Amino acid sequence: CRPGRGRVLAMTITIRDLCAADREQMARWTIDFFADLKAGGDPYFEGAVLRPDAVARDLILPFPSDRLGVMALRDSIPAGYLTARLDRPFVHESPIHLVGHVSHVYVAPAHRRQGVARALLAHAEAWFRDRGIGWMQLSWQPGNRLADQAWRASGFEPYRIYGRRRIAEG
Repeated sequence: CRPGRGRVLAMTITIRDLCAADREQMARWTIDFFADLKAGGDPYFEGAVLRPDAVARDLILPFPSDRLGVMALRDSIPAGYLTARLDRPFVHESPIHLVGHVSHVYVAPAHRRQGVARALLAHAEAWFRDRGIGWMQLSWQPGNRLADQAWRASGFEPYRIYGRRRIAEG
């Protein structure tokens, strides 16, 4: 090999439906996703515990047909997942009857900032469009700067803000 003579080839990102064989990987990622949320300093997570046995038991794979559950692979290596569903909009009286709601997006740390989340969102958007859905939504914690940057760069903007304050211990 001679230095400077090689080429950098783009990694291939493949999106596929989740299946029963993904149960163990999804349980690990769900726990990692929860840990990421917990690390954000949100008081709702103080003392919260996610039990690995309960996570694996409660995973229903494959997903029902009215929900989307997909895994991203970078060069055949599991890199992340997205789950989504059809949902009513916040304003139930709206002439928009259903929106596409992205529930979870998780990308393993080694695969972040490599286009995995973008590929997962593009897949979800196509899935929603195929079902006649014209609006797509997701949520993120304001303290999660990586998510804030990623979702804003993907064209999402806040449309409703929740506020809270502690009024008593407990």
